[in-house]
Amino acid sequence: MKKITSAFLSLILIFAASSALAAEAPASWAEQSFALLREAGVAVEEHGDYSSPITRLELCVLEAELCEAVTGVPFPDVEDEFFADTDVPAVNSAAALGLISGRGDRIFDPNGLVTREEAAKLFVNLARYIALEPEYTPDEFIDMGSVSPWAAEYVAQASAYGCLTGDYMGRFLPAERLSVEQAAVVLARLYAAAVPDAALPAMSDKIIVTGDYVYNGEYKDNDPAEVFTDGPITTKEEADAQMTEITVDIWELKDGEKVPGKMTLTVHKNIAEATRAVFADIYNGPEKFPIDKYGTYCYSFRTTATSSRLSEHATGTAIDINPEQNYCVYPDGSTVGSLYEPGENPYSITKFGDCWTAFVSHGFTWGGDAWSSPQDYMHFSYLGK
Repeated sequence: MKKITSAFLSLILIFAASSALAAEAPASWAEQSFALLREAGVAVEEHGDYSSPITRLELCVLEAELCEAVTGVPFPDVEDEFFADTDVPAVNSAAALGLISGRGDRIFDPNGLVTREEAAKLFVNLARYIALEPEYTPDEFIDMGSVSPWAAEYVAQASAYGCLTGDYMGRFLPAERLSVEQAAVVLARLYAAAVPDAALPAMSDKIIVTGDYVYNGEYKDNDPAEVFTDGPITTKEEADAQMTEITVDIWELKDGEKVPGKMTLTVHKNIAEATRAVFADIYNGPEKFPIDKYGTYCYSFRTTATSSRLSEHATGTAIDINPEQNYCVYPDGSTVGSLYEPGENPYSITKFGDCWTAFVSHGFTWGGDAWSSPQDYMHFSYLGK
């Protein structure tokens, strides 16, 4: 593997030296993925500009290192040279194994950038090589007509593996470039799926007591039967009949100052008291955590962004807090919301802060760490979805 890593480092040092606007650290939404890959010995941590598009050679080398990390054996060396424009061993080995292909006439195009539809093929081939099975129903992207015919199967399978999903509008965006950060997130997910003991590093191992509930890394498991006492919700009419409005005290930011305010939310009637208690705790907390009442919401009858199942918003049992400042990040790195800056932006939710603790105290689960994908920092749900 030393030959592979040496060639890779030489390439990225040249790239980094030529990058005038290098992002010298990964974005917060990708930090855990970089930490996992670093522990696994995958050299993505050495890159000079994490937000830049990844090249075909860079991604190929990272996939080779991931294969070694998963299987515990060196990536096989081959004698054949498949391409006229590169002799990097990882590329020839990946070509021999059917993991990658060129761009015709023995051209690999090592410095070419990777589109999302090309990435779909690379990630699906990698998932199959490390013996993973698809876990999800393939998404039906609204822009499948713009996917190249050769890539259509791979795009569908990439969503089935959870590698690449659509944006909040249900688009795959096949021609967009894949960034280093986005590639790292996908590779970390595949590694965690292939090596069950390699869970993404936790943000904290702190144990807290919240009311009558002890949090030690696991969230409370609430019973849906205790919520839907009037029957299941499958239509908007059924949902509307089980909702109620509540008005809560909040802190607002006005001209840089925190001032008292009020906000009205539509929630499921059977969690109304729990929700009132949550906001009372936030309001009475020492942080005076501010709420953007024009973005925060609970009830919205809709499916999830990546499937046909009803969102917990459709049943009035999930709340998105300050969505613009606590974005949701999908496995491919696409986001809903503008930023997530815990500890810096006053609207961003900090784990173990007043907002997080208030919700957890009353039985809610936080989408920022309760599941591996997506990482939904705005989202609190009563039934854990």
